[in-house]
Amino acid sequence: MKKILLLLFLYTTSLLSIDISSENLSKLMDREGEDRIKAIWLSYQTKQYFLLRKAAKYLLESNNPFEHKIILRVFSLLDKDLESFLPNWYLYIDQYINNKKNKEVLLDCLKLAKNWKEQRLIFSLIKLTKHPDYQIRKEAILTLNELNSDVVLPIIIEYLKSNNELLILYGLENSFYYNDKRLIPFIRELTFHSNKTIRIYAIKALSNYENESYYIIRNFDKEEDEEVLETMIELIAEKKWYNYAYLVNNTINHKNKRLRLASIKAARELKNTYFANTISKQLLIEDDEEIIKEGILSLMELDKGDSYRSLVFLLNHENKEIRLLALKAIQKLQILNYNESLISFINTEKDPEVHLELIYTICYLTNTKNYNQLIDLLENPFITKKEKYLIITTLNQYLEKSTFNLLARKNKIQLF
Repeated sequence: MKKILLLLFLYTTSLLSIDISSENLSKLMDREGEDRIKAIWLSYQTKQYFLLRKAAKYLLESNNPFEHKIILRVFSLLDKDLESFLPNWYLYIDQYINNKKNKEVLLDCLKLAKNWKEQRLIFSLIKLTKHPDYQIRKEAILTLNELNSDVVLPIIIEYLKSNNELLILYGLENSFYYNDKRLIPFIRELTFHSNKTIRIYAIKALSNYENESYYIIRNFDKEEDEEVLETMIELIAEKKWYNYAYLVNNTINHKNKRLRLASIKAARELKNTYFANTISKQLLIEDDEEIIKEGILSLMELDKGDSYRSLVFLLNHENKEIRLLALKAIQKLQILNYNESLISFINTEKDPEVHLELIYTICYLTNTKNYNQLIDLLENPFITKKEKYLIITTLNQYLEKSTFNLLARKNKIQLF
């Protein structure tokens, strides 16, 4: 498209250097490629619209999509005058839709049909609802709806009732953009189809209608395919079906990794503290690192504590990122009674970044009741100078000035 627009600009700016007589433009139009494109555009620019009759035939006779695009560009620019200069323009579009396959040009045809609300193109547009390209199928059904919505419903029902699984999928796909309650019985039936992809499409299509959650979720306990179950879980979260939160909770410890991950993500999206205990418990036995990270993030989001102390347990994990994330979660949740447990990791944590985060977390959770623990830490040989600085600055708010200054000098920390 950018190439076409650049060419049109160049042709327009070079009008003075080109012979724009109708005879010359007609000769140029007989040639293929840029000469023909130039001639078609200059015919429009110089208002020699009678040449459009010759230009239009190249929609059917030429195989060059760039030539097709310039013809449709001119059709579009002429707007309501198109019918005056080329009364049978729709016949060219009709035949093009039936015989050509270039995606961009077909989309231009659809746009023209929609703008003109051209009823005489309906049958050709119906054919495009079966086109292999998703975007063309979508635009075809939307265009048909603009032209004549009564025509759309029978098409979709025909596809939904078909024995051809591809047509069923097209029908379900089309129902995403054309909501009509008369489609509901057909879509409900397809939630039990033997093809899992059709079940997924049917579930998604049905979710666009109010009060259909029961018919989407009713087969949850009997469904064996993980992708279908995952779709149901995602819809529970997306549509905020809180009455089915128990299904999400029950699936957090599912044997299938994909479903555990989907459930934990759904729990975070539903923002119901009801899930916190189950997630905390699952983190004690979870072996998949992606799910562990999602579980920690969910605990942070739900902000309901860590009843099974899984965050402390995860400080033993071999993955550094998980240990760091667990510490950040402890900070976020402000679990004050974890301080003693955190101190026990000071001598065993080997990674400098995690070690510093560990000291920061201990300092973050310090209060008037436990600040003496920080004083003791200053004697620990595993504490670095940077970490001592962090501890000293934290103690500043709890100690008398003289005691504080003494500690700072003893540990060779210069604050000011």
